[in-house]
Amino acid sequence: MNSNLLVDDPVFLAKYFQLLYQYSDPEAVQQFIDKHREKIESLQAVLQTEFDDYKLDYKFLRQNAKRIRARLFPLQNSGLKAYRSTSEGATSQVQLQNFHVLPIQMLGSGIEKTSHSEPLAKELLVPAFNQYMIPSLQEISIPKDHQVLFYKLPGIDSTFHCKIFDWPQPKAVLPVLQLLERQEPSENECYNIRDKRLEFKTETCVLRETLYLPADWILIINPGTKVDLQSGTAIIAAGSRPRHPCVPQ
Repeated sequence: MNSNLLVDDPVFLAKYFQLLYQYSDPEAVQQFIDKHREKIESLQAVLQTEFDDYKLDYKFLRQNAKRIRARLFPLQNSGLKAYRSTSEGATSQVQLQNFHVLPIQMLGSGIEKTSHSEPLAKELLVPAFNQYMIPSLQEISIPKDHQVLFYKLPGIDSTFHCKIFDWPQPKAVLPVLQLLERQEPSENECYNIRDKRLEFKTETCVLRETLYLPADWILIINPGTKVDLQSGTAIIAAGSRPRHPCVPQ
């Protein structure tokens, strides 16, 4: 499973995780094997006419399902971090960071970890962790005396909790982001810049210095563009998700 999910729709995620949980259950895997064993062995016999040592690894199916199920659930007290940033009157503002590889759905808060007594005013889905970016901060308001937050994976009933730290969220630093944010690109004969959009010219150009692009910039390389990266140079963009992949030659 990958944290860079192509589909971020909460309804889709809830159904997807629900089915993933259902079919990774050991009993479900065994039922599938028992139900289709005759057909599997028939097809296996066909394959063995050309690959005589081929045999379906049932053990792998079971172990793979076990690994999938294990990765579904966040580690207790490690998947989500919560920091009390400010308090005013009877309310506290709490900042959230998700360190789990999948999005998580916030449920509410409570004084103790036994149950959540205060549901959130608005449903909140905290994005999955991305190892190349500092986890994005989400902020919620809760009663000042509450010490615990409760959350779950969309589509799955199991509930998790985390203790709220009574101090502001520490400044998160990733060396790669420090590198990317040290300076913004400037005009170059290879590309045009406008409103944090850097677009390479549709021609062959030679890049003699490494190009660093912060996370809030957009990089555009149009079809047919040829960028000659001189020895030791590169294009490094923070937090990018290419809409269409570039194919190096």
